[in-house]
Amino acid sequence: MRFIRTVRQLGISEDGFSFLDQFRLLITEIGNALGFVRQVRMGQQHHSTAAAQFMPTNSSSTKFEATAKTDGLSEAVTTATKLLDTELESLRESSADGTDYFQTLVAVFSELRSDSQTHLQNFYLSLPALMLSASEHLMHNKEKLTRRGKDGLTASFTDDGFPLGVACE
Repeated sequence: MRFIRTVRQLGISEDGFSFLDQFRLLITEIGNALGFVRQVRMGQQHHSTAAAQFMPTNSSSTKFEATAKTDGLSEAVTTATKLLDTELESLRESSADGTDYFQTLVAVFSELRSDSQTHLQNFYLSLPALMLSASEHLMHNKEKLTRRGKDGLTASFTDDGFPLGVACE
């Protein structure tokens, strides 16, 4: 609590936020970015899975373009089969690639632990104060929501950006 009082004595920004609130907002934005990337990754996996049902089941490397040329089909059909081969290869690569954007972002943020960022080594000391700030913020928003009247009683909100941001640090 003494840490919170000391930080609040530093003043308030033009927006009306203390430095602790600004730090909490920064961590929340990092967590929201991670959550967004996770959602994009899940969408990509969903799309790849849905598209995979149209892929040939045999694991042979039969190229449709070569077959079209062998059978003497028209140039338009040969071009279309070449595009099909390219797309099928892209689907195979994306399903086997396993690009994990979430891990990439975590790796980028883990660079904050380098020697040039030594001031962040004591980040854990600010966590209790940040958690209190986040809890107060959530309670304040919940009270604002319930003051809205009848709709506020059934409405709800969630804010998982802060916990994700803390987990990243």
